[in-house]
Amino acid sequence: MCPDLCPTASFLRQWYLACARSLWKQFANMSSLWLEMGLALFASGVMGSLAKVKYKGILTPPYTLLSPTPLEGMIAGFFFNVGLAISLSAASAGVSVFGEEMVIYRREVAAGHNHLAYFLGVVLAQYPRLVLDTLHFAPLAHYLAEPLTPYSVLFVVVFQLYCAIYGMAFFVSFLVTPKNAALLAVVLSLMFSSMTGKSDIPERIQFLSPSRWAVEALFDYETRPYRHIMDVTSSANSGGYTLGRVPLDLALMFITGIFYRVLAYIAMRFADRKIVIS
Repeated sequence: MCPDLCPTASFLRQWYLACARSLWKQFANMSSLWLEMGLALFASGVMGSLAKVKYKGILTPPYTLLSPTPLEGMIAGFFFNVGLAISLSAASAGVSVFGEEMVIYRREVAAGHNHLAYFLGVVLAQYPRLVLDTLHFAPLAHYLAEPLTPYSVLFVVVFQLYCAIYGMAFFVSFLVTPKNAALLAVVLSLMFSSMTGKSDIPERIQFLSPSRWAVEALFDYETRPYRHIMDVTSSANSGGYTLGRVPLDLALMFITGIFYRVLAYIAMRFADRKIVIS
């Protein structure tokens, strides 16, 4: 066999070739990219028009009895709509990344290509696409929804959410057949988008949801101007949020995306071994 007799390229060279080939494949299929960016723009427009970020809590003493009707759940509701829009536009696209690559993957592995180099190359090639999706989603959503959160922070949150949903879609694409993977990825991403705070769902499961940490970061920014007149701490406790740890929230979103990619790689190797055994 060639893998035993022929010298193979270095790991970095194989990684570079896999990344370059995946990028050229995206350039050759620009219609899919335009459709995905168009969906991101349309979803952000609809979401931003329907969901305004408005926080109203209970006034601090001695003005508690004069408090307006609390709207403490508006921030979680806003990001539920954000997660819903991104899930619908990104989950099915993420499934197609490896769902359409398996034939090429098996051929290159049979020729001696490194599994991890191939996987990392394809994954890295998706990040420019994720940046373009975020650029089409975040500006319009920020303009229409008028949040107090700075645009830079919202951009990072949306980008991390795209990355996490893509990672979950990678994992799902190795679990079921391609025709069922898109549906399962959308359903799971919608389920995780609903995990925006304290609920009956166990905390260990909510830890796997990037929306949980995104809402906590946005809650911190959206309530900062009101902390001297409203009881923001009680609102945070009722929602299950911890104030003052936005960098940690963003880091946990990043870790969630990496976690799903690690699961996807393990599932890829398991699926490859299952094919070899059969």
